[in-house]
Amino acid sequence: MVLKARSKKAEAKREEILQAATKILHQKGYHGTSMQDIADAVGLYKGSLYQHIDNKEDVVFEIIFEGLKATVDALEQTCAAASTFHEKLRQAINHNIRYTATHVDVLAVLLENTKHLSKERQAPIIGQQHRYEKIFIDILENGIRAGEFRPVNVKAAAFAIIGMCNWVYRWYSSGGSLSADEVAQIFYDLIDVGLRKPAEHTVATTVREDASALLHLG
Repeated sequence: MVLKARSKKAEAKREEILQAATKILHQKGYHGTSMQDIADAVGLYKGSLYQHIDNKEDVVFEIIFEGLKATVDALEQTCAAASTFHEKLRQAINHNIRYTATHVDVLAVLLENTKHLSKERQAPIIGQQHRYEKIFIDILENGIRAGEFRPVNVKAAAFAIIGMCNWVYRWYSSGGSLSADEVAQIFYDLIDVGLRKPAEHTVATTVREDASALLHLG
């Protein structure tokens, strides 16, 4: 375990430490963040901080692993409740965008700091990433098999969707012209048109409007 104490008070301090560390890591990066920075942010002496955590790598691992596992667990449940593969894809995109919009710091730590961890620490994180990728791959594979989507290279399409969704953390602002739900709808519309079977496919005005909206975020 990264955090050693077990009392409710210590658990609350643990959460405070992780939240503070997440923000600092997003701002300063892995190498720019020191244990002293984290201690100062939560009002502890550096020596006292070590009563709760062992080292910076443990903090980064826990932020990434806990955040990723929680969102993958929730994503699996959300998609399982949808009745069609179109709806599963919509829900998966919605969940992804909403999570990213409300956990920008966590996404930044995940995408920018995993590489700094030891291979031993990276292994369980990669396992969760594979679970996450498999959700999208399974939706596309089964949707094609059911005749809801046209045949595509499933892995390439899944990674394209994941990349679109994950990159939101680099540009999205809660104070901007689009809400997270609006961004999710734009993404879904763009992706849905690309996946429709030829007989259903139209060059949708909606897609042109959606693309225009993304270019005028303001």
